[in-house]
Amino acid sequence: MNAPQPLARHLFVGLVATTACSPSGGAKSALPTTRVEATVAEIVLSTGARLPYEHGSITVPMNRSSVSDAEIAVEFHRFTAHDSTSGAPAVFLLRGGPGGDGLSPLVTRDGYYEAQLAPYAEHADLIVPGQRGFGRSTPTPCPEGDDALSTDVALDPTARREAVAQAMALCRATHEAGGVDLDGFDVMEAAEDVADLARALGYDEIQLVGSSFGSHWAIAVARLHPDLVARVTLAAVEGPDHTFDAPSGVASALTRIAEAAERSGAWGAAMPELGLIPAYHQLLDRSAERPFEVPVVGSDRGDTTLVSLGPTELRSLIQGYESGTQFPPQIGRWPNDIVRLVHEDFGAAATEILDSRRRLRLRDAAFYQYECTSGISAERFDRLSADPAVELVGNQIIEGAEMCEAWGVEASPWFGESFVSDVPALLVHGSWDTSTPIGNAHEVRRHFATAKLITVHGGSHGALLQALDTPAFADGLSPWLRLGVWTSLPDSLAVDSGWWDPR
Repeated sequence: MNAPQPLARHLFVGLVATTACSPSGGAKSALPTTRVEATVAEIVLSTGARLPYEHGSITVPMNRSSVSDAEIAVEFHRFTAHDSTSGAPAVFLLRGGPGGDGLSPLVTRDGYYEAQLAPYAEHADLIVPGQRGFGRSTPTPCPEGDDALSTDVALDPTARREAVAQAMALCRATHEAGGVDLDGFDVMEAAEDVADLARALGYDEIQLVGSSFGSHWAIAVARLHPDLVARVTLAAVEGPDHTFDAPSGVASALTRIAEAAERSGAWGAAMPELGLIPAYHQLLDRSAERPFEVPVVGSDRGDTTLVSLGPTELRSLIQGYESGTQFPPQIGRWPNDIVRLVHEDFGAAATEILDSRRRLRLRDAAFYQYECTSGISAERFDRLSADPAVELVGNQIIEGAEMCEAWGVEASPWFGESFVSDVPALLVHGSWDTSTPIGNAHEVRRHFATAKLITVHGGSHGALLQALDTPAFADGLSPWLRLGVWTSLPDSLAVDSGWWDPR
């Protein structure tokens, strides 16, 4: 592949007047000009070649709905298209979360560019915007303090909720006292950041690639700026009203993973005869009759705490405690956690329950703003609260509502509104995705007049990366990125799941 042409050692892109759009589509008054600055850095590729790229920031209003002239900086990275003749719209890659430190800590890691960025930069300029409120994009950390609750408070649900609410109130008050308008940290403002950045960099047409929260973000950009967005690629799809997961979707994905683990034979006689999920239901039934009392010896003072494992605690462990179910290495070890639990080996699980309840380290303020303003519609709240799968996986809906009530922010009705977009959409979703269940993709697909869904059988929350490792997807992606043509892409594909890791 051809490397981009050398860039100037320092680049000041300049000043661009911007006009924001409201969610209803009406233009607001002209805002102060944005300022974009960038310098040039280099990545050393696995071949030894040096690849220059731009790293910079755009200065934008902190809250476009406010009369305040407060501004914030939002980070971005830009990689020049390897094929300068393709004419493809620039790709804006919107990363997941919300949260994290952005692309800066990752971009120079060995192999990261080739695996996760090069497939898009091959055919088009690639821009990776930061998320306002995180990393180098005007971070909003909550104050650090004593992040360990006493055992008595940790094991008392009411006392723990009060402690969390007090810490959240302190975080909010600290930022507001410092002049931070937290109302400006939501997905709609982040979508306007993308539009402002695109136009400031000279693009009048772009395409979006977003995974997980990035897909939620990308949909907002496409809804607010359909004139700017040529097409979208959405993976691990989180629609406008999908901030909190459907219990039945999570349970179905867990069942598919469990059945594949059972078929593998990797656990031999340790695998319950009924199967992992039916055996877990039985475990929940036993705990409902009489909670399991498990002694946990503290690592600091050596004292012993009795931890009760009833249905609530066991539901919180269904996606693992020493492993997880998000990505392949975790999924390969997840059955170990469930096998131990159904055989009533509770030591490690009870320790994790106690440790997790004693932790009081908050996320960034922007995390709560993004999550709670996107929130959940009243209709979805009622529907998911009555989902029978709550009996297996718990009720994230109630937990989310409690979090947002403590934070003091309500959901914007905009995210629950129905919409139809004429922007062509390619959706890629894994059948084993427990973080954003595949039902999300089926729901979102109906909102796009022109859409194609690729089901990645055995695909995890990272199904897009898994798909890129298959020739059928990697080869078919090129005409989609260059021309918006998806006829070479399959309707479904299977990825390798032979990485079971019994321990």
